[in-house]
Amino acid sequence: MYGLILTVLMGMAAAFSLVRYAPDGDVARAASLLTAMERPGEAVVLADSLLTEPFQDAYDGDLPVWGVASSAEVRGDPEAVWTVGEGEGTPVATPFRGQVGSVPLALSLKPGDTFDAARLPVPQRQPPPWLGDAIKLEAAWGGDTTVRRGGTLPLALAWRAMAAPEASYTVFIQAVDDRGVKAGQLDRLPCDGGCLTSSWQPGDLVGEWVELPIRGDTPPGTYELIAGMYDLATGERLPVGGLGLPVVLDYVLLGYVKVTP
Repeated sequence: MYGLILTVLMGMAAAFSLVRYAPDGDVARAASLLTAMERPGEAVVLADSLLTEPFQDAYDGDLPVWGVASSAEVRGDPEAVWTVGEGEGTPVATPFRGQVGSVPLALSLKPGDTFDAARLPVPQRQPPPWLGDAIKLEAAWGGDTTVRRGGTLPLALAWRAMAAPEASYTVFIQAVDDRGVKAGQLDRLPCDGGCLTSSWQPGDLVGEWVELPIRGDTPPGTYELIAGMYDLATGERLPVGGLGLPVVLDYVLLGYVKVTP
């Protein structure tokens, strides 16, 4: 019996590793995004040794890549250092932090520098809506416009801290129709708990690339794709402002998605 349980657990672990580290998995997506955002004079740290092979297979950029646990171990005084994965010395406070599926991604800049949202391969919001009085949704991508029920919808959100948030807020993403029927819902802490809003400093930018699961029994039709934040302790959503609307909303409309059978 114990041998069977061990075999099952090993199989599950192997399956997770294949999903995460496969050439077309989260590491490959992180490599592609980093390539789109990198600038000359920077460097990359692969803080997790398991990332080495899949990252190098997928990375098509021009930066030197270091297989070390901390950005402090990089030589040559680069302009900035990207950290892929969770390393022993990965700074907690960095101008850019992100999560690509299950892979953490961070950028350490020179003191006083901020991350330019124009680097993001994600459409910027014009104007960027405010959530409360400390956070802006700088950029967002609503993924595909059509998805089959039972499938997943890729999404990207980028939040900017305009001041230090007062609490740890939970991000929610929903696909909902005009009757309140939800095709999909995702509630999670930023970076899946890796960069809580209570740790954000003014100027920080946090990006998330996630998959929204669409329920298999979803009625076909068109759904609004919305996102926002709420305080888990109270259930209260942050009000959304800066859109010039006559009413105050508690969510941001990202776009629309058509769910098909």
